[in-house]
Formats: sequence, C-alpha cells, structure tokens
Amino acid sequence: MKKYIYLLMILFLISCNEKDNNTNEDNFDRAKMLSDYSENYIIPNYQSFYNSIITLEESFIIINNNDDTQEIETFKNAFIDTYLKWQRVGFLTYGPGESNSLLPIFNSFPTSAQKIKSNIQSGEYNLLSAGNTDAISLPALDYLIFSTDEEIIEKYNNPNFKKYISDLINLLKTNTDKTLNEWQTFKINFSENNGNSVGSSLSRIVNSYNMYWEKDLRDGKIGIPLGIRTNGQPQTMRLEGVYSQKSLELLKESIKAYIDFFNNGENSLGLYDYLNNRRNAYGDGTLHQKINDNFNNIYKRLSEINGTLEDNIDNNTDELISIYQDIQKQIIFLKVDMPAILGVSITYASNDGD
Repeated sequence: MKKYIYLLMILFLISCNEKDNNTNEDNFDRAKMLSDYSENYIIPNYQSFYNSIITLEESFIIINNNDDTQEIETFKNAFIDTYLKWQRVGFLTYGPGESNSLLPIFNSFPTSAQKIKSNIQSGEYNLLSAGNTDAISLPALDYLIFSTDEEIIEKYNNPNFKKYISDLINLLKTNTDKTLNEWQTFKINFSENNGNSVGSSLSRIVNSYNMYWEKDLRDGKIGIPLGIRTNGQPQTMRLEGVYSQKSLELLKESIKAYIDFFNNGENSLGLYDYLNNRRNAYGDGTLHQKINDNFNNIYKRLSEINGTLEDNIDNNTDELISIYQDIQKQIIFLKVDMPAILGVSITYASNDGD
C-alpha cells in the first residue's frame, strides 16, 4: 500500500512539473508582439522601400533629361537597391499589402519581353490590366534597364521607352505610398486582433510567412529555375533578376529578411520569442533555435557561392540542390511544428505535397 501511495506521489510531482513547463494557458503578450512587428519591422521596411523608389525616380528624372553614361549607372544602382529593399516586404501579404495586391503587381516573374515591347511600341496600355501582370514593375524594369535586346538597345533615345519606365516607377511609388499610409492606421486593428484563430493577425502572419517561403522563395527563386519541377531541366530564364544577374543577391536578401522578421530585433517581441515562451523542445534542442540555425545555415551557404545564380545552376548544380533541400527542410519547422505549438491553422493549399 505504501509503495502504491509513493508511486502516486511521484506521478503527481511529474504531472505538476509537466504543467509548469507546458501550461495550456498561453500567457505570451501577443498584442505587444504584433505592435512590435508593426512599429519595428513592417512600417520601417515599407518606409525604406518607399524611400528607395523615390531615389530611383529622382535618378531617372536626371537621365530623362541627360543620357550621361555615369548617370545611367547611378540609375541602375538605384534600381538594384529598390529590388533588394522589396525582398524585406514581399512576404507581408496581409493587411494593406494584400488589399493593394503588392506581391502580384510588383514582382510577378518571369516578365514578358514581348508584351513590354508591344506596350512601348503602341504607347497605349493599362498597367493594372490582368493581361499586363507579367509586363510591369520590378521584373519589367529589370528587363528594360539591363537587357541587351537589340530591339531596345537605343532605348534611352526612345520617348515611349522613357515614358514606360516612368509609368512603372510611378506604379511602384503610388501603391507603396498607399500601403505605407494605410499601415499607420491598420496597425491598431492589427495588434488588437491578437487571437490565434483563423483570420487573426497571428494566423495571417504565420500563413503568409509560410506561403511566401514555400511558393515564392523555394519554388520561384531557386526550385523552378533549378529544374526541380521540370525533371532536372534548368529554367534559368525564370530567375528573379535574370537580366541584372542579381538573382543570388535577391535570394540572399530574402533569406536575411526572414531571419530578421523571425527574431524582430533585440528589443522587440517576435515569433522567436513566442516559441521560446512556449514549451517547444525539439530533439536535443528547441524549435526556435532549430529554425534560426537552419535560416543562418542557408544564408551562410548562399554567401559562400561565387558567381551568379545562373552560372551555379549550370556548373554547381549539386550544391544548389543541397541548399534547396535545406530550404525544403525549413518548411517542416515553419509549416508543421511552429503552427502546432502556437495553435495556428495553416489555411492555404500548396498542392505539391510539400
């Protein structure tokens, strides 16, 4: 009888210890985390992106009146900076970013050279029509600024060419300005909608964070160009930034943005802190650290690659496939394990078995 009572006491103590380590009561300050995301990541990065567009516009105005070679180089550099800044907000596909359709409008690649040249030649177009989705914004500017296509080789002497660039920059500026201004008021609702059910701000963050990683980053930036979806046949013309040959830099900056968003700085709450607050033991470590370690591993491996992403697809295929597999592995952490711990449902369909 004493042994039985002793065993019950042990089980009771173990149960209490389990409860202390993994209480069902979620006491994490989600409202503060959401507010910190608005104030310390989302709005500042939209502002930075907007500022880069203004600089791009200013540099274009200069060459619109003066075709000096050095000024054209300045314009090219301004565009690359804008494209890099976009990587930090591209995955924010909720709130004003969603209502203003920034991702499909700003970065649908590959772009259609044929449509762009047709638009320029006619001088008549609606940039926001469904038929022009692949002839606008960042991918179109990448083509117009860096292409060596003989049909537009004299481009800076063509008034229609200059007008098309001006219209594309204005599209970027107008929609980003609108999104940035709307976030100033939307941030209140964003932090107040602090549950974890479908439609909550946390749910929108987790789903957007995953969907962009899976579809736009994993597939769009590396998997499809690498030939993962085409039986190993490379599709290098489907790279992001293919004309400027900045695909690798854009991919790295996108990974860096994921790291920064996950951690959200030293003095702000982020997903890292939320997972750390919950019981998230993972093998011999913790999930939040596993996620960070894999993010940093991917970034490090990409940083050690020499040459362009296109060159490496052709000549360093095995290494890129291995990096792709690390990107794929992160989906298990982000899409399966993290939502389970945070009580969030994944609501989008991937249709590829992950």
